[in-house]
Amino acid sequence: MANLMVRNVDAAVIEALKARADKRGTSVDAEHRRILVQTLCKPKKKLFAEALARIPPVGKDSDFRRVSETTFSVSRKAPDRVTRASGSNERSEG
Repeated sequence: MANLMVRNVDAAVIEALKARADKRGTSVDAEHRRILVQTLCKPKKKLFAEALARIPPVGKDSDFRRVSETTFSVSRKAPDRVTRASGSNERSEG
């Protein structure tokens, strides 16, 4: 592994690095390495268009039934509870 020396770092940055290392129970050098790896070696984010292009075709639009917005309503009392507009429960916690 290569060595890296960083010069002319603001004292506030050094103190923040020391505090972060102390919070994690590691050395300042280990925390510095972790920050560099996390920042510089993270996977490249995909563009939304790239993600869409990778979705395989699963049929024509006419193969699927469109559900209108009036078919389902969300209960304001329980955000995770979905009910049919007619009042019967599609899914409910219990």
